[in-house]
Amino acid sequence: MKRILALKIFILLVLIITISCQRDKKKEKHQDVYIDSIIQEEEYLEEIEVFFPSPNEVINLITETGIDYYPELVNPINKHESYLGLREKSLGLGVYTSDLAYLVAFEDFSNAVQYLDVVYYMSNDLNISNIMTVEKVERIKENMQIPDSLNAISNELFLDFIELLKYNEREEILSMVMLGSYIEAIYLAAWSIEDFNEQKLSIDIISEQKYAFENCIEFVSKYDSNKDIAKLLDDLEPVKRLFDDIKRVKVDSDLRTESKGKLVFGAGSKLNMTKEQFETLKTEIKRIREQIVSI
Repeated sequence: MKRILALKIFILLVLIITISCQRDKKKEKHQDVYIDSIIQEEEYLEEIEVFFPSPNEVINLITETGIDYYPELVNPINKHESYLGLREKSLGLGVYTSDLAYLVAFEDFSNAVQYLDVVYYMSNDLNISNIMTVEKVERIKENMQIPDSLNAISNELFLDFIELLKYNEREEILSMVMLGSYIEAIYLAAWSIEDFNEQKLSIDIISEQKYAFENCIEFVSKYDSNKDIAKLLDDLEPVKRLFDDIKRVKVDSDLRTESKGKLVFGAGSKLNMTKEQFETLKTEIKRIREQIVSI
C-alpha cells in the first residue's frame, strides 16, 4: 500500500507538473494531422513509460526490504530558496520529488506535506504549474493517506497530461527534473544501506537499476545540445562505467528487470555488485548529488 501511494504522488509531481506550460496552444483540427498526432503521442508515451517509473520504484522496493529511515538524507527544505537559475531550479525540483516519495514511503506524512508545498512552489517558479494548481495540491494533501482517492486525482491529472503532451516544448527542463530525481533516488537508496553483507537484497535492487539507468541516459542524451545536460551526462559517466562493469551471475532465484524497467523475482541469474563497486557507487552518486544541491 505504501508503494502504491508513493508511486501515485511521484506520477503526479514529476510527470504532470513538467508539461503544463502550453495549454493555450490551438489544436489542429485536420483529421489526418490529428491521427498522426495520436500516433506520435502513443510512441512518446511508450518511450517515457520505460524511463519515468524507475526513481520512485527503487525507493519503494528498497523500503520494502526493511531498511531503516534516515530523514537526514533528504535535501533540507529551506534550500529551495537558494536555487535561482533554470538549471538549479529544475534539478532541485527533481531532488525534492524523490525526497517527497521517500517521506511518503516511510509514512512521514507531516514532513511530506511540507515537501509537497516546496514542489508546488518550485514548479510555479518554473512556470510549469498550470495543471498542478493550488486546489489540486490541497486535494492531494487531504487524500495523501487514502490511496483510492489519490488514484482518482492521479487519473484526472494524467488525462490532462495526455492532452498537453503533444504541445510540450519543455523537454530540456523535463530532462533535468528527471535527472535530479533519479540521482536523488539512487542516493537515498544507497546511503540508507549500512551493512553490505546483511542487506544483499537491497544491494540487488540497486544493481538492477543498471537497466533503468541506461534508459535514463539514452532518453536525456537526446537533449545533450543543452550545456547543462551535457555537463550532467559527463558527471554521470563514472556511474555509467560502474553499472557497465557489474557482472551477471547464475543463481537459483533472483531479482531482475524485465522490459520497461519492471522488477520481478525469478530463477536464472542476477547482477552481482561487489562491495567495492557499491562503495564506489555511493561515493560517486554523493559527489554528483552534492554538486546539484549545494548552492
